[in-house]
Amino acid sequence: MSTGMVRQGAPLRIGLELAARSEEASEAVRSIAWKTQRRLHRRLKALQHRHVPMKKALIAVTRELACAIWAIGQEEALIANRIDN
Repeated sequence: MSTGMVRQGAPLRIGLELAARSEEASEAVRSIAWKTQRRLHRRLKALQHRHVPMKKALIAVTRELACAIWAIGQEEALIANRIDN
């Protein structure tokens, strides 16, 4: 393995239970959530690869997760406003 390469693990997948739970969510929300899942996974692996302490890496990923939750809330509010009007 050359410098800068990260070994690829198992591909990210949506399990049956999560797929069943997410059926009620809008397509936009599911899209944001899946993009967030992939991005945060890559971010954590990159921080680990750089030997950032785990606690510090988790805090960084948690901050990004909070932003993603906010974005999902904004999207839901937008959808609700479209339905009401």
